[in-house]
Amino acid sequence: MQTMEQHAAAGNGLLQASAMPYQDPAAQLNASLYFNHYDHYDPYQTEEEQGIKYTCRYDIQIENESVFQVARRVIGSKGANMKRIIEDCSRGFDTRVNPYEIVKLRLRGKGSGFKEGPNQVESEDPLNICISSKYKDKYDYACGEMDKLLVRVYDEFKAFYRNKARKPLNYH
Repeated sequence: MQTMEQHAAAGNGLLQASAMPYQDPAAQLNASLYFNHYDHYDPYQTEEEQGIKYTCRYDIQIENESVFQVARRVIGSKGANMKRIIEDCSRGFDTRVNPYEIVKLRLRGKGSGFKEGPNQVESEDPLNICISSKYKDKYDYACGEMDKLLVRVYDEFKAFYRNKARKPLNYH
């Protein structure tokens, strides 16, 4: 398994535009960064950060099928991967603040099992993970950990199907 530095040195940039055809998943981690503004004062943000919420979306680019189960691998056993990232982000933070309010991780789209909207149906969007936080350092850490996790899952995907006669359409 390559480290993130080895991936970068090999030209496998981790954050690229999402309007590209499917290629090597590790080279196609997609994150779109948005800044949302809200209207209440947060005592844990600097004056410059007041009203800013950092958000991004990673397109998983592997369909969640019953054999490899990519959604389950991203979430981890009983949510272990998501919980670890959230707990790491909340370490050293005011314990009166709910850790799940410091950084939010949401698996959405086809195969995620996440029901949304008034009809409580799964989105037709491709499988993706959204990260958001009002705290830039926590947001940056969560995104870095998600990069590492997704590279590992993509490597597992390649290894899983490497010697199988029947491969998914998006296996390259």
